Amino acid sequence: MREAKLSIFERLRTRPGELSAKALRQRAIIQMLAERSNPQDRTRTGLAKSLAAATSSKWQTVYPAVFGDIEKIMIPLGIIREEGRLPLRRGPRMMQERGSPHYSLTQEGLVVALAIRDVQGWDGIAGSIEEMGHHGGTLRSLVKGSPGMVQYIMERYVEAWCRGGFSLLPLDLGRIRNDGRLTMCRDLLEAYGRMDEAAREGVAALLSDVSGP
Repeated sequence: MREAKLSIFERLRTRPGELSAKALRQRAIIQMLAERSNPQDRTRTGLAKSLAAATSSKWQTVYPAVFGDIEKIMIPLGIIREEGRLPLRRGPRMMQERGSPHYSLTQEGLVVALAIRDVQGWDGIAGSIEEMGHHGGTLRSLVKGSPGMVQYIMERYVEAWCRGGFSLLPLDLGRIRNDGRLTMCRDLLEAYGRMDEAAREGVAALLSDVSGP
């Protein structure tokens, strides 16, 4: 049983509809690693400074939590890895020689990134995951045609992984087979396939009215 646990779906006990500060921080770290290419921005200090700027706090206050998220949770879970080290100009000589590590998402980390709604560059992320499983082609097609559907599927899949202990890759979407909303989508799709053209037009009109422009 794994000891480290990702908390990107953790919610406040007093306000269950809101994500906890820990969940928001971990989501922000993953998002920044998914979107930013500058190694300086992907060091622990760079990540802490970005988080501090967004919350109007001091980066030195944020740094210990970022360090813990990376070293005690995300690296042990295999969702990020040390990509290299940047030279340091200050501090003890030994620290200057070792440099400051910068990080990147692993293949598993890219899967987690697809479960975070604010992450940009979905096409590139989905296309770079090598072990998408036998539904990979379909998911990549849906990223362009129905990104919300893929978002929901990946949210439920990663949330199940956070609760359980299975491997993120290759994708095993059977882990979310009993999800009520996805079952509803399947039933609608099967019913739509059996309808004549007039009935299909009626369904399209109905969904257009209830879902808005």
